[in-house]
Parts: sequence; structure tokens; C-alpha cells
Amino acid sequence: MLPRLVLPHLAEARRFALIVVLTALAYALAGWLSLMVATYVVGVVAAVWLAAGIGAMASLRYGLAGVTGVLLGSFAIISQVLPTDLAIRLAIGAAASAAIVGYIPRHLQPFSHTLESVPSVAKFALVAVPLGSGVSALFGVFNLNASGVLADAEVFQGMWVWWLGDVLGMFLIAPVLLTASRWDLLPTSKAARVEGLVLILSMLLLTYAMLANLHPLRPSEVVLFVLVPGVLWAALRFSVTGAGLAIFLSALIVLGVAVVSSGGAISSTSPRELFALQISMVAMALAGLFVSAALAERRHSEMRLDMLANHDPLTGLPNRSYFQDFLGHCCSSIWNASSTSTIRKATKLTTRCCAWSAAASTSSCARMILSPDWGATSSPSS
Repeated sequence: MLPRLVLPHLAEARRFALIVVLTALAYALAGWLSLMVATYVVGVVAAVWLAAGIGAMASLRYGLAGVTGVLLGSFAIISQVLPTDLAIRLAIGAAASAAIVGYIPRHLQPFSHTLESVPSVAKFALVAVPLGSGVSALFGVFNLNASGVLADAEVFQGMWVWWLGDVLGMFLIAPVLLTASRWDLLPTSKAARVEGLVLILSMLLLTYAMLANLHPLRPSEVVLFVLVPGVLWAALRFSVTGAGLAIFLSALIVLGVAVVSSGGAISSTSPRELFALQISMVAMALAGLFVSAALAERRHSEMRLDMLANHDPLTGLPNRSYFQDFLGHCCSSIWNASSTSTIRKATKLTTRCCAWSAAASTSSCARMILSPDWGATSSPSS
């Protein structure tokens, strides 16, 4: 007998269709923006292809649905500037690139989609992204040359511009979207907000100062002397999410500088200057991603060690060491209290702490702490 055909549920089909449509729209919008701002070779090869980041994220998170959306979005934007048959072939190359970026990390476990470990960043940034971008560049440049759009003398230039443009797009967009689920890692205190505002203003003001006082100004110099320190600052202080946002903000700043310094069009930038700009931006993104991942690993290790030291490994409940530390803190609060309300609050906290211990009852613990001669005969540590 033939195997029974199992159709997907209606909810799954709707979710698949929704992911495809949203991915296609986001890819087409990012591609249109890249063509408007960063086109460099034959009107279709961009120095920074932001849509590649949308494709990488969609493939990593949603698999086949994301790759299908990349195929449709790529065709929608490329068909506006190239013939339909050529647009279909380039769209297939873009979808293949996204599929590779999504397939490799999923099969090189362990891998964290939020890029919170150094091995995850290495698999994404040093393996999947270069390979996926290389496939797209080879496929795209070959088809452009075969159709006569790209001359033989421009093949090498088109190859490295396309490859580095896709790499940059994935480094700039994908980390922001992949780490969006970990916005809880961002510090929310008033001091942290002020520090973040100071960081953004410092990057903008230093960039403006270089634009006003250095002639001619190379955009790669802004990246190396202003934006790289800012990205490292964000990686050290604001976790992987902050590093991703800082990398994206730095990309916006340096693209603006490139447009201004080139007279309104990146296409007028010399190949040497463009290559230096792309390499400096790749180095900036890699530095931010690896530093933030290393610090995230350290924080997770510290939290794990603290958990093992103060909780039972089998049940996860607080152990004797945690109880003693917490009780000592409560006793110190009562010892240093200067008002009745503070004593009352600390007493309630201590009573709750005593309830956790099987060795001491709540009444005996509270009676001991509130006895008249407890402060005269005992120290806070006792």
C-alpha cells in the first residue's frame, strides 16, 4: 500500500505563509535600500547588501519558510533592474546563500541563535557567512557575465564587491535580529541609559569632528578610530544585544560618511578605498561579536558557579550556605537599623529566611534576634 499523504494543519500553513510574506517584504525593502545607497558595479552589485542579513536571519530561525521568502523577495527587487530570466537565476543564488547560512550552524551543534558563545559566533561568522556569501557571489557574477551585463574586465571586481557586500549585510543586520529575543540582557538602570546615550553622542560628535577637520577623509579611518572603540565599549557594557545595535548604528554612520565624502554616491569611490572600507567594517563587526560573546560566556559561567555553590544540584533549592549568607545579611540589616520601621521590615525578611531552614524554627530565630541583649552579646556575623 502507498503511504498516506499527511497534509499540514491549517495553522501551520498560515504560519508558513506569513513567514514567507514578511520575509519577502523585508528582503525586498532592504534590497531596495541597498541599491539606492550602496550600488557600485553595473547598477546591481551593492557594496553593502543589507538584504543578505534578512535572509540569514530568516533561514536560521525559520528554515524553509525563510528561504522561500528570500527567493520571492530577491526576485521582486532584482526584476526591477534586470530581465526576468536573469532575475530568477539571481534569486535562486540568493536563496541558496540563505539556505547555506541557515543549514551549517544548525548541523554544527552546539549553536546558539542568540550568538551568546564564542563557538556560535565562530560557526556563524567564520564558516556559514563566508561560504553562503561566496556561493551567492559566484553564482551571481557568473550569470551577470554570461548574460553580457558584466564585462570580463569587471568580473574580479564584481566578485569581491558582491562577496564582501553580502558578508557585511549579514554581519550588520543578522546579529540585531537574532539577539532581539535577549533584550532582557540590556541594563535598564538610569546610569546605564545615560551611559548608552553618552556612547551614541560620542560616536556622532567624533565623526562630525573628523568630517569637519580632516580633508580628505577616508571612511575607513572613521571606522578604525571612532566606531571600533564605540562597538567594543558597547560589547563590554551592554552584552550581545548592545553590541549588535552598536554595529548597526556604526554602519549607518559610516555609510553616511561614505556618501558625503564621495559627493553623494558610493559608486564614485575608488576600488581601493571601497575595499579598505569593507574590510574595516568586517573587522569592526567581528571584534564586537566575539568580545560580546566571550563576555556573555563569562557571565553564564559565573551564574552557573554561583548556582552550584548556593543551591542543591538535584532539587535546585537553596542550600545551607545560601541560608547562612542570607541570614547574615538579614542580621546585619537589623544591627544597622536606625528606625522601628526598618527593624520591622528586616524582621519579616529574617522570619522568611528562617522558615527555609529545617534546622531552626521561625519563632526561635525571631525570638533570638529580637531579644533585648542580642545586640550586646552577639555580633552581626553571629
